Amino acid sequence: MSPPFPKGPAPVAATPASSVILIRNGRPRSDGFGRLEVLMVRRHVKIGVGGGAYVFPGGKVDGKDRNALPYINMGTRVRTSQFFEQARLTAFRETFEETGLLLAQKVGARGVSIEPPQQQQVARLYRWRFLQQHMSLRHFIEQTGLLLNVDQFLPFAHWITPITHRRRFDTAFFLCVAPHGQKATPDGHEITACLWARPIDILEQYWKDLMFPTMMNLQKLSRAQTVEEALFQLRRTPIKTVIPEVVSGEAGTFRRIRDDAGYEMVDQTGLHLKIK
Repeated sequence: MSPPFPKGPAPVAATPASSVILIRNGRPRSDGFGRLEVLMVRRHVKIGVGGGAYVFPGGKVDGKDRNALPYINMGTRVRTSQFFEQARLTAFRETFEETGLLLAQKVGARGVSIEPPQQQQVARLYRWRFLQQHMSLRHFIEQTGLLLNVDQFLPFAHWITPITHRRRFDTAFFLCVAPHGQKATPDGHEITACLWARPIDILEQYWKDLMFPTMMNLQKLSRAQTVEEALFQLRRTPIKTVIPEVVSGEAGTFRRIRDDAGYEMVDQTGLHLKIK
Protein backbone atom coordinates (compact mmCIF):
# COMPACT_ATOMS: atom_id res chain seq x y z
CA MET A 1 0.00 0.00 0.00
CA SER A 2 1.22 3.49 -0.81
CA PRO A 3 2.04 5.75 2.14
CA PRO A 4 -0.82 8.10 3.12
CA PHE A 5 1.29 11.18 2.40
CA PRO A 6 3.71 10.77 -0.51
CA LYS A 7 7.01 12.59 -0.58
CA GLY A 8 7.04 15.93 -2.36
CA PRO A 9 5.21 19.26 -2.03
CA ALA A 10 2.68 19.63 0.76
CA PRO A 11 -0.94 18.90 -0.27
CA VAL A 12 -3.05 21.83 -1.44
CA ALA A 13 -5.52 22.97 1.21
CA ALA A 14 -9.04 21.64 0.61
CA THR A 15 -11.81 24.22 0.13
CA PRO A 16 -14.88 23.62 2.35
CA ALA A 17 -17.94 22.73 0.29
CA SER A 18 -21.49 21.48 0.69
CA SER A 19 -23.51 19.04 -1.42
CA VAL A 20 -27.18 18.11 -1.08
CA ILE A 21 -28.79 14.76 -1.90
CA LEU A 22 -32.48 15.62 -2.30
CA ILE A 23 -34.80 12.61 -2.30
CA ARG A 24 -38.47 11.80 -2.83
CA ASN A 25 -40.70 8.80 -3.45
CA GLY A 26 -41.52 8.39 -7.14
CA ARG A 27 -44.19 6.23 -8.71
CA PRO A 28 -44.24 2.54 -7.74
CA ARG A 29 -42.14 0.22 -9.91
CA SER A 30 -42.32 -3.53 -10.47
CA ASP A 31 -38.64 -4.17 -11.24
CA GLY A 32 -37.55 -4.65 -7.63
CA PHE A 33 -35.41 -1.51 -7.38
CA GLY A 34 -37.91 0.56 -5.43
CA ARG A 35 -39.32 4.05 -5.92
CA LEU A 36 -36.70 6.24 -4.24
CA GLU A 37 -35.65 9.10 -6.52
CA VAL A 38 -32.80 11.58 -6.17
CA LEU A 39 -32.43 15.02 -7.73
CA MET A 40 -29.44 15.50 -10.01
CA VAL A 41 -28.44 18.76 -11.66
CA ARG A 42 -26.30 19.11 -14.77
CA ARG A 43 -23.44 21.58 -14.60
CA HIS A 44 -22.77 23.97 -17.44
CA VAL A 45 -20.14 22.56 -19.78
CA LYS A 46 -17.89 25.58 -19.24
CA ILE A 47 -17.59 25.08 -15.46
CA GLY A 48 -14.05 24.06 -14.55
CA VAL A 49 -14.81 21.20 -12.14
CA GLY A 50 -17.26 18.62 -13.45
CA GLY A 51 -18.45 20.69 -16.40
CA GLY A 52 -21.29 18.89 -18.19
CA ALA A 53 -21.61 16.25 -15.48
CA TYR A 54 -24.67 15.37 -13.42
CA VAL A 55 -24.00 16.20 -9.78
CA PHE A 56 -25.84 16.87 -6.55
CA PRO A 57 -26.71 20.54 -5.92
CA GLY A 58 -24.02 22.32 -3.92
CA GLY A 59 -21.03 24.59 -3.90
CA LYS A 60 -18.28 26.22 -1.89
CA VAL A 61 -18.99 27.25 1.70
CA ASP A 62 -19.32 31.02 2.02
CA GLY A 63 -18.19 32.37 5.39
CA LYS A 64 -20.86 35.08 5.20
CA ASP A 65 -23.56 32.40 5.47
CA ARG A 66 -22.75 32.18 9.19
CA ASN A 67 -24.44 35.55 9.69
CA ALA A 68 -27.75 33.77 9.17
CA LEU A 69 -27.33 31.45 12.18
CA PRO A 70 -29.72 33.44 14.42
CA TYR A 71 -32.51 32.92 11.87
CA ILE A 72 -32.51 29.18 11.39
CA ASN A 73 -35.30 26.92 12.60
CA MET A 74 -34.18 25.49 15.94
CA GLY A 75 -37.28 23.38 16.59
CA THR A 76 -36.00 19.91 15.66
CA ARG A 77 -32.38 20.76 15.12
CA VAL A 78 -29.97 17.84 15.03
CA ARG A 79 -26.62 18.42 16.69
CA THR A 80 -23.68 18.25 14.32
CA SER A 81 -20.04 19.23 14.23
CA GLN A 82 -19.13 22.85 13.57
CA PHE A 83 -18.06 21.88 10.04
CA PHE A 84 -21.46 20.40 9.18
CA GLU A 85 -23.26 23.22 10.98
CA GLN A 86 -21.85 25.92 8.71
CA ALA A 87 -22.08 23.70 5.64
CA ARG A 88 -25.82 23.32 6.32
CA LEU A 89 -26.38 27.01 5.67
CA THR A 90 -24.53 26.72 2.39
CA ALA A 91 -26.62 23.63 1.58
CA PHE A 92 -29.80 25.67 1.98
CA ARG A 93 -28.52 28.55 -0.14
CA GLU A 94 -27.10 26.40 -2.94
CA THR A 95 -30.28 24.33 -3.10
CA PHE A 96 -32.34 27.49 -3.56
CA GLU A 97 -29.91 29.04 -6.06
CA GLU A 98 -29.47 25.99 -8.27
CA THR A 99 -32.92 24.35 -8.10
CA GLY A 100 -35.34 26.93 -6.69
CA LEU A 101 -36.41 24.51 -3.94
CA LEU A 102 -36.97 26.45 -0.73
CA LEU A 103 -36.72 24.64 2.60
CA ALA A 104 -38.04 27.46 4.74
CA GLN A 105 -41.15 28.16 6.75
CA LYS A 106 -43.30 30.98 7.95
CA VAL A 107 -42.98 31.83 11.62
CA GLY A 108 -45.14 29.41 13.61
CA ALA A 109 -45.45 26.83 10.82
CA ARG A 110 -43.78 24.13 12.95
CA GLY A 111 -41.22 22.93 10.43
CA VAL A 112 -43.54 22.69 7.43
CA SER A 113 -41.99 24.23 4.32
CA ILE A 114 -43.88 27.00 2.56
CA GLU A 115 -46.44 26.11 -0.12
CA PRO A 116 -45.50 26.07 -3.82
CA PRO A 117 -47.22 29.38 -4.72
CA GLN A 118 -45.19 31.32 -2.15
CA GLN A 119 -42.04 29.38 -3.04
CA GLN A 120 -42.45 30.39 -6.68
CA GLN A 121 -42.99 34.02 -5.73
CA VAL A 122 -39.91 34.08 -3.49
CA ALA A 123 -37.85 32.41 -6.22
CA ARG A 124 -38.91 35.02 -8.79
CA LEU A 125 -37.99 37.88 -6.48
CA TYR A 126 -34.76 36.67 -4.93
CA ARG A 127 -33.15 33.75 -6.75
CA TRP A 128 -31.41 35.79 -9.43
CA ARG A 129 -30.11 38.23 -6.82
CA PHE A 130 -28.39 35.33 -5.09
CA LEU A 131 -26.91 34.12 -8.35
CA GLN A 132 -25.52 37.58 -9.06
CA GLN A 133 -24.15 37.76 -5.49
CA HIS A 134 -26.27 40.83 -4.80
CA MET A 135 -27.85 39.32 -1.69
CA SER A 136 -26.57 37.59 1.42
CA LEU A 137 -28.41 34.80 3.19
CA ARG A 138 -29.09 37.01 6.19
CA HIS A 139 -30.43 39.81 3.98
CA PHE A 140 -32.73 37.30 2.29
CA ILE A 141 -34.13 36.17 5.63
CA GLU A 142 -34.64 39.72 6.86
CA GLN A 143 -36.57 40.66 3.71
CA THR A 144 -38.76 37.55 3.50
CA GLY A 145 -39.35 36.95 7.21
CA LEU A 146 -38.80 33.21 6.69
CA LEU A 147 -37.07 30.74 8.98
CA LEU A 148 -34.63 28.30 7.40
CA ASN A 149 -35.42 24.62 7.92
CA VAL A 150 -31.77 23.64 8.02
CA ASP A 151 -32.59 20.84 10.46
CA GLN A 152 -33.96 18.98 7.43
CA PHE A 153 -30.45 18.79 5.94
CA LEU A 154 -29.17 15.60 7.56
CA PRO A 155 -25.43 14.79 7.51
CA PHE A 156 -24.89 11.88 5.10
CA ALA A 157 -21.19 11.71 4.20
CA HIS A 158 -17.87 13.57 4.38
CA TRP A 159 -15.44 13.40 1.47
CA ILE A 160 -12.11 15.14 0.90
CA THR A 161 -10.38 15.20 -2.50
CA PRO A 162 -7.23 13.03 -2.74
CA ILE A 163 -4.10 14.80 -1.51
CA THR A 164 -2.43 14.40 -4.91
CA HIS A 165 -4.93 16.69 -6.66
CA ARG A 166 -4.28 20.35 -7.37
CA ARG A 167 -7.89 21.39 -6.72
CA ARG A 168 -9.25 19.91 -3.53
CA PHE A 169 -12.58 20.13 -1.72
CA ASP A 170 -13.62 19.21 1.81
CA THR A 171 -17.26 18.36 1.20
CA ALA A 172 -20.14 17.77 3.58
CA PHE A 173 -22.92 15.72 1.97
CA PHE A 174 -26.46 16.11 3.29
CA LEU A 175 -29.56 13.99 2.79
CA CYS A 176 -32.76 15.99 2.53
CA VAL A 177 -36.37 15.12 1.70
CA ALA A 178 -37.56 17.46 -1.05
CA PRO A 179 -40.39 19.82 -0.04
CA HIS A 180 -43.74 18.48 -1.22
CA GLY A 181 -45.23 20.13 -4.28
CA GLN A 182 -42.28 22.36 -5.13
CA LYS A 183 -40.78 22.00 -8.61
CA ALA A 184 -37.03 21.98 -9.20
CA THR A 185 -35.87 24.21 -12.06
CA PRO A 186 -32.31 24.91 -13.29
CA ASP A 187 -30.89 28.37 -12.69
CA GLY A 188 -29.83 28.66 -16.34
CA HIS A 189 -26.43 29.92 -15.24
CA GLU A 190 -24.36 27.21 -13.55
CA ILE A 191 -27.07 24.56 -13.90
CA THR A 192 -28.63 23.65 -17.25
CA ALA A 193 -30.95 20.77 -16.28
CA CYS A 194 -32.65 19.13 -13.30
CA LEU A 195 -33.34 15.40 -13.29
CA TRP A 196 -35.32 13.23 -10.88
CA ALA A 197 -34.38 9.57 -11.22
CA ARG A 198 -33.65 6.48 -9.17
CA PRO A 199 -30.03 6.05 -8.06
CA ILE A 200 -29.71 2.77 -9.97
CA ASP A 201 -30.94 4.40 -13.20
CA ILE A 202 -28.52 7.31 -12.85
CA LEU A 203 -25.64 4.92 -12.29
CA GLU A 204 -26.55 2.91 -15.37
CA GLN A 205 -27.15 5.84 -17.73
CA TYR A 206 -24.57 8.43 -16.66
CA TRP A 207 -21.77 6.48 -14.96
CA LYS A 208 -19.17 7.68 -17.47
CA ASP A 209 -19.72 11.30 -16.42
CA LEU A 210 -20.17 10.89 -12.67
CA MET A 211 -17.57 12.19 -10.25
CA PHE A 212 -16.23 9.47 -7.98
CA PRO A 213 -17.88 10.72 -4.73
CA THR A 214 -21.17 11.17 -6.60
CA MET A 215 -20.98 7.62 -7.92
CA MET A 216 -20.18 6.16 -4.50
CA ASN A 217 -22.92 8.07 -2.68
CA LEU A 218 -25.47 7.05 -5.31
CA GLN A 219 -24.44 3.42 -4.81
CA LYS A 220 -24.81 3.84 -1.07
CA LEU A 221 -28.23 5.43 -1.48
CA SER A 222 -29.41 2.74 -3.91
CA ARG A 223 -29.67 0.24 -1.03
CA ALA A 224 -32.90 1.98 0.01
CA GLN A 225 -36.13 1.55 -1.94
CA THR A 226 -38.06 4.41 -0.33
CA VAL A 227 -37.46 7.71 1.44
CA GLU A 228 -38.36 6.04 4.70
CA GLU A 229 -35.74 3.32 4.20
CA ALA A 230 -33.09 5.89 3.28
CA LEU A 231 -33.72 7.84 6.48
CA PHE A 232 -33.68 4.65 8.54
CA GLN A 233 -30.36 3.56 7.06
CA LEU A 234 -28.93 7.03 7.61
CA ARG A 235 -29.63 6.84 11.34
CA ARG A 236 -27.78 3.51 11.55
CA THR A 237 -24.66 4.51 9.62
CA PRO A 238 -21.92 6.57 11.32
CA ILE A 239 -20.13 9.12 9.15
CA LYS A 240 -16.47 8.45 8.44
CA THR A 241 -14.27 10.96 6.64
CA VAL A 242 -13.27 9.56 3.24
CA ILE A 243 -10.05 10.67 1.52
CA PRO A 244 -9.62 8.48 -1.58
CA GLU A 245 -6.12 7.26 -2.27
CA VAL A 246 -5.03 7.15 -5.91
CA VAL A 247 -2.71 4.17 -6.42
CA SER A 248 -1.19 2.47 -9.45
CA GLY A 249 -0.80 -1.26 -10.02
CA GLU A 250 -0.49 -3.84 -12.75
CA ALA A 251 -4.20 -3.57 -13.54
CA GLY A 252 -4.08 0.21 -13.87
CA THR A 253 -4.86 3.20 -11.69
CA PHE A 254 -7.31 2.87 -8.83
CA ARG A 255 -9.06 4.99 -6.27
CA ARG A 256 -9.14 3.23 -2.92
CA ILE A 257 -11.16 4.29 0.13
CA ARG A 258 -11.31 3.12 3.73
CA ASP A 259 -13.37 -0.04 4.22
CA ASP A 260 -15.27 1.16 7.29
CA ALA A 261 -17.03 4.15 5.69
CA GLY A 262 -20.25 2.32 4.82
CA TYR A 263 -19.63 1.77 1.10
CA GLU A 264 -19.78 -1.69 -0.44
CA MET A 265 -17.07 -1.01 -3.03
CA VAL A 266 -13.76 0.37 -1.79
CA ASP A 267 -11.69 0.03 -5.00
CA GLN A 268 -12.56 1.73 -8.26
CA THR A 269 -10.71 1.48 -11.55
CA GLY A 270 -9.59 4.87 -12.78
CA LEU A 271 -11.38 4.95 -16.11
CA HIS A 272 -12.17 8.64 -15.76
CA LEU A 273 -9.42 10.18 -13.68
CA LYS A 274 -9.95 13.52 -15.43
CA ILE A 275 -13.27 13.68 -13.56
CA LYS A 276 -12.38 14.28 -9.93
